[in-house]
Order: sequence, then structure tokens, then C-alpha cells
Amino acid sequence: MQTIRSTALLAAGALALGMFASATSADAASPDPQSASPRPLAPPSSYTMTVHQDGSVVAPAKGDKIPNIDIVKSTLRAFYGATKGADPDRAAGAPATVYLPNLTSSPYAKDVQGLEAKILAKLPTTAPANGAVVFDVDSTLLSDYANEEEMNFDYDPAVNARWVSGGLFPAVPGMPALLQRLHSEGYAIYGITGRPGTQESDTLANLTKDGFTSTGTAGGTPLFTAANLYTKDVASQPWVNCSLDGNSACSTVEYKALTRQHIQATDGVSIAMNVGDQWSDLEGGYAAAFTKLPNPSYFLPSADIPGAPASDRSMVLPSTYTMKANGSTGATATDGDALPNEGAVVSEIRAYYNATNGIASKTGSPYRAELKALTKKWRHKLVPTCRTSARRHRHPAVVFDVDDTTLWTYDMEDGAMGFAFDPALQNTWVQGKKFPAVPGMVRLEKKVRKAGCTVVGLTGRTKHQGKATLKNLRKVGYKGFTKKHFFFKPKAGKRFPKYLHCGKSCTTVQYKSRTRKHLQKKLRLHIVANFGDQLSDLKGGHAKKKVKLPNPTYYLP
Repeated sequence: MQTIRSTALLAAGALALGMFASATSADAASPDPQSASPRPLAPPSSYTMTVHQDGSVVAPAKGDKIPNIDIVKSTLRAFYGATKGADPDRAAGAPATVYLPNLTSSPYAKDVQGLEAKILAKLPTTAPANGAVVFDVDSTLLSDYANEEEMNFDYDPAVNARWVSGGLFPAVPGMPALLQRLHSEGYAIYGITGRPGTQESDTLANLTKDGFTSTGTAGGTPLFTAANLYTKDVASQPWVNCSLDGNSACSTVEYKALTRQHIQATDGVSIAMNVGDQWSDLEGGYAAAFTKLPNPSYFLPSADIPGAPASDRSMVLPSTYTMKANGSTGATATDGDALPNEGAVVSEIRAYYNATNGIASKTGSPYRAELKALTKKWRHKLVPTCRTSARRHRHPAVVFDVDDTTLWTYDMEDGAMGFAFDPALQNTWVQGKKFPAVPGMVRLEKKVRKAGCTVVGLTGRTKHQGKATLKNLRKVGYKGFTKKHFFFKPKAGKRFPKYLHCGKSCTTVQYKSRTRKHLQKKLRLHIVANFGDQLSDLKGGHAKKKVKLPNPTYYLP
């Protein structure tokens, strides 16, 4: 089910930041005498996923077992204490506001500060002879969370380059003070970043501005210069063997591990500690110890190199997670890496849909297999129910949501939007009738209709999208949907129908459940089943059976 999501997601974000309220709406809580099950509808709170060091994933068989990407984002915003503020990026086309992290008192800040204390505890207060510490840059020295938010967690090199050239990245909490202290204790400081050589001077300027200096102020002697900050320019870095892992492309581990080896051999230092936010910053050895900083906002996988320490085998993302649907898990997290990683979740989703370049496979995928089994099951259940009810003149009906219930939006969600909802772009797809059918649903609709059930459409799309929606449904093979039995939301600011009793403001649950009640009471339809991809499509009762379709690509509470 797709609708304009900004209000719902902002509400979920507010819940995640501390206003944890349970639903009290009668529509959500009251028992439904026609419902087959009294159990409340709720999203899962525990998940299992397997993402390997090299980025390969075990494709999940069930879509609702994947952490929902919108819930993940709400959880991360709670962890980072992120709230909307003025976007540091002032370029044309940049949003006026963006989620900015709280870098002083958020769970993220506390997590990082605790790890910094552990670094100091591990290292002698006086550096051993030739002792050195190596740091990554992004999400290790410089916070790039707000940059990720502006990019909607979908890497955009042009946007990222503006942040780099403008020196817009703030320091990671406590890092300038940590490096200043290590420097004063006699440790040689090095930086190794995946940023290209063309961004070296801007990166050095940003670090100096943020206080990575001998005094902790922009006016102090910089701790980083071109001599000890390594940017990625393998054409001029002969010590990097880009085929060491059997692949000619230069991996992150090849570049970073072999650069650490080069530093030790060339400068005669011994790297006592290697600090980074990605496992690929740390794999490959050439450091006596390592510290992993939290970063659940993206995942940069890389195959390890031959001869890497045995301890590298533990450098993997967790396989089990706990996450509440309202995002509140992030607000109480003490370890950011125990939260589902946004980048890894996207990999899981794409594996489930067998998607390439944002386009789902139209022939074979775990998603298609799950839909095939689900629609077969419900065809067999509903066809005899429709026939029996029709013979008894009970006016049986089946209610269908639209987006990701009858029409499939994946290619728009991923390929066109990068999992960041854009209402203008969504309307372009709607008016262009670009959506294919959800696998198996055309056949299911035909079978229940032929068996005597009226098919009803109930969508969060607005009335101005009605004509195009009905044409799209006919275009992909649905024959039973009619204007008479299709319900759309009014345009923004317009009143809902009087029978909904909610004026100009209906929640999704109110709108859909009260419309189903209207179908039963006024149109005398007996709703034998209600199909939707969101729990809010199904809550509030007024249907004998509730059928949830899988959809990890967005969440509408």
C-alpha cells in the first residue's frame, strides 16, 4: 500500500525520539466480530540476516523477515538523536533542511565516547618507540551522517563532493581530543581514507577546521598533512597490489592493509592501533590491535586478502537483530553495530527481489516464489467461500489495496527513488500507468470474481490519481475493478466522506477500516477477505480474513 508517506514517517520518527505512545484508537484496538483471529496485528521485532565480508548475502525466503527499510531509518535517527535542521549544503537543489545528528548526548555520541575511552585504556600513556595509530576518515574522524541523510542513504557522488569541497563534515564526537592526546603522548598519527587523491586538500582543510590540531583548535598545528594522510590513488601507490585477492579491481582491504604495511616498512613505525567504522577498514592485519566504531548507516564490504589474521574471520556484521517498529530501539541502543545496518538491509531486500540496478526480476526471485505460494493458498481458500456465499445471496466481497498488493511498485521504490519516497515522482509513475501487476494477484482476482465475489479497491492514493489507477489495473490484466467499488482518499486539505467521521484528517487505519464498515453496513457486502501489504491496510477489522503480503521496502504505520 502506497500513499504520501512523509507525515506518517515523521510521526514514527517522533516516537523513536522518545514519545513512545501506544495506539488507543478504537479502530485499531476494538475486536472485530467478523475477524477470524483476535490476535493483534504487529510487525516482527526480531530478525535474522546473513551478509558476508565480501558483500554477498543469503537471500531471504520471506519478505516480512527482512528489517523494513523505513523502520531501520527511524531506528537510526533515534540512535543518532537526529532532528531536522538547516542543511549545511547550500547548493542549488539541496534540501533546505535535513536530519542532523546530535553529536553531544545521543546514544551514538555516548557509544563513540565509550570506545574512545577504551582506546586510551588499551594504549600505554607513553607511546612505545615508533608507536603509531591509524585512523579512517569518514564516520571515524568526520561525521558523515547528515550527508547520508541528504543523499537519502543512497550514495550520490555529486552531493558527496559538495560536502567534501565545502568542508561541511563535523568532527566525530571526542575525536579531536583523542588524537590531540595521542599526539601529546608521542604516538605518530596517520589517516588512510577511501577518498580519492583529488579530495586530499579539501579533506585536510576540513580536518584542521574541526580541530584535528595540536591545540584542538583550527589555529593549532595540523595533525594531518599530505605526508601522513593517505588518499586512494593506486596509480601512484605501487605498494598496493590490486590483484592480491584474485580480482584485478582494487579492493578496500587491499588498499588499506597494504598501505598500513607500507607505512610500517617505509616510516619504521609499529601500528599499535587501527581505528575505523567499516570492517574493511580493519581487515588484512598490519596493526597490533583494532577498534571498530559504530556505523549502521552504510556498509562497505570487501573481500579479505590472503594471509590475513585468523581474527579477521570475526569481522562480520551480526546475524540477529532486535528492532521495534516505532524506532525506539535506536534511542536505547548502546552499540550502534547491534542495529540493522541500512546498507546491508538494502542488499537483503535486493536479494529477495533478485534486483539488478534497482529493477526486480520478472522471472524468478524469493519474492515471486513467496507470492506464488501465498496466492495459490488463498485462491484455494476463497474460491469455495465466494461460491457458497454467492449462492446464499450474502453478497461476498474481497477488498484489495493497490500499491504492492495489486500493482507492484518495487522498480519505482528502488530504481527510481532509491528507497526515498518522492511524491512528485510517484505521481509521474501513477499517471504514466507504469506499474506491473503483483505476481499471482491478477489470477487470484479473476478466480474470486468468477466465483461470485465482488472485488473492491481501497487505496491510499488520492482521487486525482483514480482514473490512471483504474487504467493501470486494466492494462496489466485486472478485469473486475470498477469506479463504483473503488475508494480513494480525497486530495490534501479536502474532507473525507461523512460516513468516516474524521473530517479532513483520517489515519490510514481509520480511513480503511471505516470504509470497510461502510461497505458492510451501507452496501450490504460481506467482506470475506482483505488483502494488503501494510498492517495499516488490515487493522480495524470488518473483514473475515486478513491477508498480509510481504513488503520490506516501506512502512506505513
